[in-house]
Amino acid sequence: EWVVRSPAEVDGLLRRGAETRATAATAANDASSRSHAVFCLTFEQSEASGGGEACPRGSVFRSSKLNLVDLAGSERLRVSGASGQRLEECKYINGSLAALGNVVAALTSGTARHVPYRDSKLTRLLADSLGGNCKTTMIACVAAASMAETVSTLKFASRARHVHNSARINEQIDQRTKLQSLEVELTRLRAVLVEREQSVGDSRRFVQAEAERQQAFAERERAEAQVERAEAERRRAEAERLSALRQLEARSREVLQEKAANALLAEQIARMEDEHEALVEGEGEAAGQVDEMAETVAELQRIVAERDAALVRLREEATARQRRLSELEDALDRKTAQLIHTQRLQVERREAAAEAAA
Repeated sequence: EWVVRSPAEVDGLLRRGAETRATAATAANDASSRSHAVFCLTFEQSEASGGGEACPRGSVFRSSKLNLVDLAGSERLRVSGASGQRLEECKYINGSLAALGNVVAALTSGTARHVPYRDSKLTRLLADSLGGNCKTTMIACVAAASMAETVSTLKFASRARHVHNSARINEQIDQRTKLQSLEVELTRLRAVLVEREQSVGDSRRFVQAEAERQQAFAERERAEAQVERAEAERRRAEAERLSALRQLEARSREVLQEKAANALLAEQIARMEDEHEALVEGEGEAAGQVDEMAETVAELQRIVAERDAALVRLREEATARQRRLSELEDALDRKTAQLIHTQRLQVERREAAAEAAA
């Protein structure tokens, strides 16, 4: 491991690693890589965050890692013709590639409970790049010389495409900085709370206004119902008054008829009295005819008595009818007073309803 502080130093290390990489000739390739090349860069950043008296200065520490990996291609012994040292190198290369394929298969199967990262040094180094906290880009190199190798490489690349990584920022914050960020978040939440309280207050005022409107509407309906009831009472009182007036008119006609009958009866009585006086005056002159007229006089007296009795009866009936007429007039006066009182109540109710509606 080396500590570098400039891009030039990084480039120098990269060139030094490329120079020391082992290559050798095989039957398949004149400059075949005999090992994998892994170049790991770790970046560290420390950032100071400003504060005040309430929150002193703190620091934020971030770290990231860059892996540049050049994998050696898998080799078939019958194609490469490796032997001796090259054969041992081929075993190590194929073993690490097989371990890498097993890791990819476990990550993409969805049913594996264990991912064999520890089966090789290569998979341990690339653990973050395979389903970890990294963004991984893979370039698969193929050649038309070997169809089987090309198909195998494409299958491996297809499986690797389905590996899901969860990249996130590697950041460590000290307690002072965390306190400062929490205070900022608390201030934001308080502002949100104030806004929501204002919106809740507006909603409450709206609900209160709606309740008042509904209450006013209900009071208006009650006032209209009272007005309708008062109008019905007025119509009923008007009907009763008209009925009473018709009864009074009918009774008045009866009274007038009775008065006319009484006047006719009085004329008959007066005429009979005149006839009686004439008969009494003619008694002296018709003394000789007394016996003959006795029966006539008795009959006349009987008739006069009957007429007197009828006259008394008619006078009693006239008196009773006059009394009945007085009672009807009193009842009419009471009904008229009740109607005036009802109309006054209706006017007062209308005024009250108008004030309530306003």
